[in-house]
Amino acid sequence: MIQMLNKASFSPICHLDQSLGLICDECPVGYSGQRCERCAEGYFGQPSVPGGSCQPCQCNDNLDFSIPGSCDSLSGSCLICKPGTTGRYCELCADGYFGDAVNAKNCQPCHCNANGSFSEVCHPQTGQCECKPNVQGRRCDECKPTMWWDPKKRFCVSCGCNPMGSVTPRCDITGRCVCKSGFVGKRCNLNRQVQRQEEQPQRAQWVLGSPQRWGASSSSGCPRGAYRPAAPPETFGLQSARGCVPCNCNSFGSKSFDCEESGQCWCQPGVTGKKCDRCAHGYFNFQEGGCTACDCSHLGNNCDPKTGRCICPPNTIGEKCSKCAPHSWGHSITTGCKACNCSAVGSLNFQCNINTGQCKCHPKFSGAKCTECTRGHWNYPHCSPCDCFLPGTDDSTCDLETKRCSCIDQTGQCTCKVNVEGIRCDRCRPGKFGLEAKNPLGCSSCYCFGATNQCSEAKGLIRAWVMLKAEQTILPLVDEALQHTTTKGIIFQHPEIVAHMDLVRQELHLEPFYWKLPEQFEGKKLMAYGGKLKYTIYFEAREETGFSTYNPQVIIRGGTPAHARIIIRHVAAPLIGQLTRHEIEMTEKEWKYYGDDPRISRTVTREDFLDVLYDIHYILIKATYGNIMRQSRISEISMEVAEQGRISAATPPAHLIEKCDCPLGYSGFSCETCMPGFYRLRSEPGGRTPGPTLGTCVPCQCHGHSNLCDPETSICQNCQHHTAGDFCERCALGYYGIVKGLPNDCQQCACPLISSSNNFSPSCIMEGLGDYRCTACPRGYEGQYCERCAPGYTGSPSSPGGSCQECECDPLGSLPVPCDPVTGICTCRPGATGPKCDGCEQGHAREGMECVFCGDECTGLLLGDLARLEQMATSVNLTGPLPAPYKILYGLENMTQELKHLLSPQRAPERLIQLAEGNLNTLVTEMNELLTRATKVTADGEQTGQDAERTNTRADSLGDFIKDLARDAEAVNEKAIKLNETLGTEDKPFERNLQELQHEVDQMMTELRRKNLDTQKEVAEDELVAAESLLKKVKKLFGEPRGKNEEMEKDLREKLADYKSKVDDAWDLLREATDKIREANLLSAENQKNMSALEKKKEAVESGKRQTENTLKEGNDILDEARRLADEINSVIVYVEDIQTKLPPMSKDLKDKIDDLSQEIKDRKLAEKVSQAESHAAQLNDSSAVLDGILDEAKNISFNATAAFKAYSNIKDYIDEAEKIAKEAKVFAHEATELVRNK
Repeated sequence: MIQMLNKASFSPICHLDQSLGLICDECPVGYSGQRCERCAEGYFGQPSVPGGSCQPCQCNDNLDFSIPGSCDSLSGSCLICKPGTTGRYCELCADGYFGDAVNAKNCQPCHCNANGSFSEVCHPQTGQCECKPNVQGRRCDECKPTMWWDPKKRFCVSCGCNPMGSVTPRCDITGRCVCKSGFVGKRCNLNRQVQRQEEQPQRAQWVLGSPQRWGASSSSGCPRGAYRPAAPPETFGLQSARGCVPCNCNSFGSKSFDCEESGQCWCQPGVTGKKCDRCAHGYFNFQEGGCTACDCSHLGNNCDPKTGRCICPPNTIGEKCSKCAPHSWGHSITTGCKACNCSAVGSLNFQCNINTGQCKCHPKFSGAKCTECTRGHWNYPHCSPCDCFLPGTDDSTCDLETKRCSCIDQTGQCTCKVNVEGIRCDRCRPGKFGLEAKNPLGCSSCYCFGATNQCSEAKGLIRAWVMLKAEQTILPLVDEALQHTTTKGIIFQHPEIVAHMDLVRQELHLEPFYWKLPEQFEGKKLMAYGGKLKYTIYFEAREETGFSTYNPQVIIRGGTPAHARIIIRHVAAPLIGQLTRHEIEMTEKEWKYYGDDPRISRTVTREDFLDVLYDIHYILIKATYGNIMRQSRISEISMEVAEQGRISAATPPAHLIEKCDCPLGYSGFSCETCMPGFYRLRSEPGGRTPGPTLGTCVPCQCHGHSNLCDPETSICQNCQHHTAGDFCERCALGYYGIVKGLPNDCQQCACPLISSSNNFSPSCIMEGLGDYRCTACPRGYEGQYCERCAPGYTGSPSSPGGSCQECECDPLGSLPVPCDPVTGICTCRPGATGPKCDGCEQGHAREGMECVFCGDECTGLLLGDLARLEQMATSVNLTGPLPAPYKILYGLENMTQELKHLLSPQRAPERLIQLAEGNLNTLVTEMNELLTRATKVTADGEQTGQDAERTNTRADSLGDFIKDLARDAEAVNEKAIKLNETLGTEDKPFERNLQELQHEVDQMMTELRRKNLDTQKEVAEDELVAAESLLKKVKKLFGEPRGKNEEMEKDLREKLADYKSKVDDAWDLLREATDKIREANLLSAENQKNMSALEKKKEAVESGKRQTENTLKEGNDILDEARRLADEINSVIVYVEDIQTKLPPMSKDLKDKIDDLSQEIKDRKLAEKVSQAESHAAQLNDSSAVLDGILDEAKNISFNATAAFKAYSNIKDYIDEAEKIAKEAKVFAHEATELVRNK
């Protein structure tokens, strides 16, 4: 045996059976038998031959495995294909079927109409049947237009509608045409009067033709012996007619020729069928008057329907058919035994339990027929392991002891937890992370503070501990409302912090009291998620339970700036005098909302818990327990947080920390901070547009001159390109320009030069277009650019290295006027000299605060003489002979006389100074007068201009007047000429009037001649010329500067307008950019919302799709079950009908038996007869019990079918009737038994 196993061993496990020997336990797929020595159904080969194996039969998956021998186990030939398929490899649809047997595997019956087609075979691909003439449709079940089905001729005939009398050439299914008004007849070829005469005899003949079969009309409108079948809605033409059709009841088997509205005839006893044309179960020999009952009561009246020979029920053996045949079970005297139908692949053998029908399955198979895979396996008949990932699989589908989970048999899909996906449930859904066995949802949802919904679990993190510092030996106690705090009565006794409550109550009056953890447990603690808060508590009190027993153990307050909240955690209270260690998980599980929070009715969500950890304000741990507490102690306080570190056995990895795929502008594990260059734009409370919880991170608004800003206040940092301000919106001190976002927006102020040695103003401002003005020129500097020195200062600030220095003129020697701004030379008083006027001229000496002239009558003469002598000495030419100095002496004498004259009292210096001052004052006065005159001349010029304008206007008016006067004179002259002509006429009546007129005209002419208009004209012309000359002068004096000023003003206005236009355009662009940025932010938030919504809708659609698929599968299973139940119901109906017809003869037989028993009792053969009667009565009781069981089963089947299929509503009537008959039979049997016993 060992040698055989070594040669061909297909099972890794086997065991030794006492009776059967060695049995292999895990035969691979395709092998069967106790030792895997034969190929399973659907496989072929010789596994018992060395090198042999089992291969799948190449039959295109069209074998019927429920029938043994469907595939030759040695050659692999396809022997029994599934119904509807045929061919050597089951690759074709069988005759009478059409479709694709290889790929789509949808071979379906042709359903060719027997009346309209030549055969039942259709086209193998399209399913089109071969129709008879005038027939159409895929199934050949419709007559062509203008045709109708004639049931007598059994083919489609032409409607033959009269074109004159019919509305259309088409007719209905009875061949009747639609007639026009005034036409009647089946073909509309008769008028109404002729039809009345012809129809009456036909109707009488129809009624009198068979008086024994036909009578009065039924409720359906048909005469007796006929019924009106209901036409199925999907058929038309051949299959039915809406008229009355005969019942066609069999004359031998029916009680009459009448039938029900369904067409069911009234059958004779022992006869069944719609037309009463065959024997019912338990009857044979169909003949006139009915059928004969089978004499096979011991076999449930199973006999041959023609000969009446008794036959065993199906699958029974033995003399009395009392045993089930091999591979069958459930013996019944009436129905026989049912086939085991054990799976050739999944069962150990083909024999099942004879009572229950349960087959013996291989380890990987289950089910009554071993046609299912056990839990943890899928894909029958291969039954591969599901290999579900246990942490991500729904616990309800798993065996936690064996750690095996079930999966869908067709796909191997495991049943995943809510937030898990994958065929093995081994990965988180999109937007989820951190697959964990303890999580009922499998994975946690990505929070990321609303910035994104994509994340993963952070890697490379370990858990570290936040603990008390060495110097933190005392913790304060506070009341629950955090209104009062104290450290009184709190001491440190290593390793515990001890609170003496008597002293504490002197400061805190309202219990419970809480320990407040120090600052290192506060602030940003997102990395504490998934860790633990640990502490050890101990207390002493008089009683175990007190007022504060049910107050929360831990209180945490924290949250975002806009959504702060308080959460609490209840933990079982410690016992008096017992040191208790608490480890509280820092996840949302079992945390509640505190106090009057509107969310108190629901548990804390992951999002809210992360909001609290974002910024913890305080953590309180309860210190008050029991009643009349004396002492409370706390120690070993720590909180786990995740941080980067080396993972090892001592430092395991930290889990449940999300690593979000943050969008641009966000950073941090949970996108809780803004990247450098971004700041947080807080969302408005109650805003309609959802967004990130902490607000949106938007780029720093630094006008393109910085990439950094404060993430909370948005104030820009490190402004570049010489800019300043909270948003780098202006030029820095010492620079000027308009900030537009370009590197060269701000230019350095040159005051007057850029170099530091010549830049005297630290600041400047814009002035005009592209120009600037220095605003902080130091003392001594002036001008737009500090380019010149102020009065009292001198220097050249515009020259490299130059500057302005104070004049420093000697106040005694200089006049009170500024020094020269370039040279710095001061204006000295008389007698003073030097650049600063700090010295005296030659011939002057300092006397007190003045330089006085030394040349008085004594000293002056001496000094003069000395000067002349010095001049003479220096002028003598000592190189030649020495001439006599008479000429010089004479000159000196003359000079002496002149000096005397000059130095006389009348010529004294003081007098000269006074005269000079007088002349200066006169000069100032004259200058003032000249200025006044100039001002007056200017005003006179303006007035003269105005007068000239008025004169010009008057001259123009005078010229117009002269022109008008000349025109009047010419008109008068013309009139005079006309009068002269008139005077020459001989009309005497008018002579006197003419003379008068002539006289008047002469006077007028004399008066005109007397007026000297030429003189006035000349005067006016002179005035006009003078006025025009004056106007030209005025225009020359004032017009040109004014014109230039107007041109300059016009240019300036144009430049200002252009500048204003550009500024307006810049503001428009700025506003447009701001609107675009705001719109972009809104669109970004909307896109994030839409994406979140789309992801949710996608998940909902996928969930709905899965639910729909599951629902469709369940619906298909229900329909299959309903069809199976319907088939069983049909068989039960037949069986009940047989019972119904069987019971009356049984009653008659029973009465005959009673009579025979009575007769035999009279013959005194009591003992034997009584024994026989009791035996027969027992048999009748058994039959009655069997009938009760059948009826109960029929009722159960009827109930299930009604619930699943909602059909066959008339079964209940048959069951009730069968139950009634069975009860009567039971009563008869009981009466017979009692009768026998009594007699």
